[in-house]
Amino acid sequence: MVKLSEKYGRNLTSMLNLKPNQAFLLGRYKSQASSFKEEEIRGMIDELIKLDTDYKIRTN
Repeated sequence: MVKLSEKYGRNLTSMLNLKPNQAFLLGRYKSQASSFKEEEIRGMIDELIKLDTDYKIRTN
């Protein structure tokens, strides 16, 4: 979400109506997200989706 908000010039803090402590954490996430490329993040999300699907299949 952080990378997308930066890409499209949106202010995530005001969009989500964050409290000051939450806005502080968002700033930390922004600094961490800046070290990743969008493709890398997409790959991580895809991996998490696969893990979630595999877990649900095994537990049912």
